[in-house]
Amino acid sequence: MLKIEAGNKRSQANKQQQEEKAMTKTECAVYDLLKEIGVPTHKKGYAYIQEAVTNKYDGKYEDFSITGPKGIYCDVAKKFRTEASRVERDIRSAIDYAFNYGDPKVLYGIFGNSIAPGKGKPTNAMFIFQCAKELERRKSA
Repeated sequence: MLKIEAGNKRSQANKQQQEEKAMTKTECAVYDLLKEIGVPTHKKGYAYIQEAVTNKYDGKYEDFSITGPKGIYCDVAKKFRTEASRVERDIRSAIDYAFNYGDPKVLYGIFGNSIAPGKGKPTNAMFIFQCAKELERRKSA
C-alpha cells in the first residue's frame, strides 16, 4: 500500500514537472521561426534569442532598450544567471551562424532591407525586433 501511494505521488510530481516544461503557443511559434531562420538550438545564443524575442513579442520591452539596467541583455542575463556581455556575444554568434548557413530566401523574406549594409546581417536589436514583428505578422495572417 505504501509503495503504491509513493508511486502515485512520484507520477503526479513528474506529470506536474512535464506540464511546467510544456511550451506555450508563443514559445512554439518562436521555436518554429528560429528553426526556419536557421538558428541552431545547440548554441547558447539560441536560448537567449528565444527569451528576448518572446519577451519583445509579449510586450515586455515597449521602449526596446538593448543595454542599460533595464535592457534586454540584462534581463536575459539575470534569468540565465550570466553576464550581459556574454548574452550579447552569444546572440551575435547565433545570428552569424544563421546568416552564414541559413537559407538566403527565407532570411531575405523575413529581414528584407533591415540587414546592415557591409555586414550582411542585422544587428542583434534588429534581429530580435524583426523576429517579434514576423510573429505578429504571422499571427494576424
